[in-house]
Amino acid sequence: MRSMSLCNADDAGARAYAAAALAAVADPGEPTEPLAPHPALRLPRGDFGVAVELRALREGEASGTRFRGEPNAKAAEPSDPNNAVEMYWQLGRSGDDDDAVDAGWPSAAKRDAAATLLGRLAQASAFNRLRTVEQLGYIASAGLDSSGGVIGFTCLLQSATGKSPPELEDRVEAWLAVFAQELRDLSDADLALKREGLATEILQRPASLRDVVSRDWHEISSGRRKFSHVATRAAQLRDVSREDLIRVLEAHVLPGAPQRRLFRSRVYSPDLAADAPADAAPAGGVVLRSLDELRAFKRGRDLWPPAKVWDEGAGPEAPAH
Repeated sequence: MRSMSLCNADDAGARAYAAAALAAVADPGEPTEPLAPHPALRLPRGDFGVAVELRALREGEASGTRFRGEPNAKAAEPSDPNNAVEMYWQLGRSGDDDDAVDAGWPSAAKRDAAATLLGRLAQASAFNRLRTVEQLGYIASAGLDSSGGVIGFTCLLQSATGKSPPELEDRVEAWLAVFAQELRDLSDADLALKREGLATEILQRPASLRDVVSRDWHEISSGRRKFSHVATRAAQLRDVSREDLIRVLEAHVLPGAPQRRLFRSRVYSPDLAADAPADAAPAGGVVLRSLDELRAFKRGRDLWPPAKVWDEGAGPEAPAH
């Protein structure tokens, strides 16, 4: 069990609260051990990566692809023309210097700060290009993603234009080339303004306890306990250069990037899925079309190493950073 106390209590009071909560749910006869950090699957390198193909279900069809948390999800209308894709690029283990150095970065802080600013700049660029200019759909977004302790970059696109998910992916890849050029053309003054604006936003005092938990829970779940991460990230953001932003794209995201680890979620409309050929994955790629295939793939992949605590393993009794 993991707990986080946000109240007017000293250290002893917080520990007593956690012990009482544990006693209420644990079997007194069973020894308790610290929970291991949540594991995160490491995607394979390659241009294509991994694709999971789903389709909207018609009324009366058995649910073999719905998530367990959505047993009562509504069936799609027969005439629903929407197709959707989400492309997610893993950049590395958040805060892991060894991982960042292996990928050619001087530190994880440098890489993560560059990815944070890149995600903010991508939001407006993707919306303008994919929705406003190309008019591909009402849902067009991009930005930073952090899941399971892994920092990533993502782009989501839903479209009723009749374009298939692979065709939508082609438009996302085309936008990335445009985005890279926008970064090269960004003036020094505009870059400095966006850097400072995001750093100031990160340093803002949380407005609620919910915001505090959202900001810091990863430091507990990962076991790292480096609560100085906010100030560190803001300081690193102010040092991000244009070259750092382009480096994230060229090293991790663009086609041909040496560290590209890409996951594609494809959702087909009911009618398009019925006609779509089950093409084989390109060389080095993986396409998953069933829960059994997805489970087998996950069993065969390695995991990102757990984050290191700031004190290099001094133990749970050591003070947090």
